Amino acid sequence: MSQEWYKDYETKVKNFFYLSKKWSVTTSTKEIPYPIKMFEKLNLLPYDSNNKILIQDELNDFKTKLYDKLTSTSNNSEIILMDLENSFIPFIIEYKEWYRTNESLLKKFEPYSPYKFMHGEIIDLEKELLKYLNKYNMVFNDFSDFTDHYKQYSNIITIDNTGNALSKYKNIKSQSQNMETPTEYEKIKEKVESGLHHFKEKINVYFSERQYCNNTQLKYDKEFHRLLNFYFKYKELYNQIDTPTKINDDKKQYEWWFQVGLLFATGEINKLMDEYDQNATKLAKGYFQNENATRPWISSTYNNNDNNKNLYNYQNFDKIKKLMNHCEQEDIITCEKFKSHCDKIKYDLE
Repeated sequence: MSQEWYKDYETKVKNFFYLSKKWSVTTSTKEIPYPIKMFEKLNLLPYDSNNKILIQDELNDFKTKLYDKLTSTSNNSEIILMDLENSFIPFIIEYKEWYRTNESLLKKFEPYSPYKFMHGEIIDLEKELLKYLNKYNMVFNDFSDFTDHYKQYSNIITIDNTGNALSKYKNIKSQSQNMETPTEYEKIKEKVESGLHHFKEKINVYFSERQYCNNTQLKYDKEFHRLLNFYFKYKELYNQIDTPTKINDDKKQYEWWFQVGLLFATGEINKLMDEYDQNATKLAKGYFQNENATRPWISSTYNNNDNNKNLYNYQNFDKIKKLMNHCEQEDIITCEKFKSHCDKIKYDLE
């Protein structure tokens, strides 16, 4: 459909914003007239030489034309509104956030600040559009509605996931993949729960501060999508680390190397390796349900590799002694292969 009826108005407000970002608002006082003069030269000032607010007249003209278009039986109202939504809502959100960020710096342009006049214009424009658009968009009632929003619109907006929040998340995720003790497990779980709570609160505050009533604006709001993205990252991570293991509760007091070591001490490791096709990775995932924490100990010890994850390496003699003492105290029968390796370590260290 033809967009000629509002294109001039759209071009003017968007050019104003483009140049607002281009001309730094952090200039010194003596440089203040520069952007004002440039706006005036390009016919973009929202007021005239008598301080009459011109932009308000242009908005009223837009409102009149919009009403006429929507009430005309020859037009498809929904198509018109969706077109206006795509044209204006992302821009409105961006301008409001820019103004919110720079508001204190913009005060030096008052009392006739073009930025402040344009901000008022943008708020009025948004209200006018939402008056018609809201009936076509999903209303949010509680946090679960954000989930539906994310699934529906996560692919239509590019998110800048950089900075400290991403670094912190990656660090926690990395730690979660290298847990060896129940204590580490509880600490990581607490960090992930904290991340979930943090971003859920930030989303609710963000939503509340902007007084969004539905997804008309939110579907284009990059910061909102960034917060949602992190919330679901932490939620996914929480589900991954919160998987129950097959280790008995009374064994959880021991570290992962110890749990692996007991299998070698009793000889049960041979049966399990046969059960899992002689594949240490499959055993770590299937039996322990923690590949990263157990696979290196299983593989290196089973193959008697020369590294610090081999329990039979002399570097791990303290661990072997703990296993031997535990088996003796608990009357656990150890296999001949384990005894042979223990004797060899003792001999090498003598």
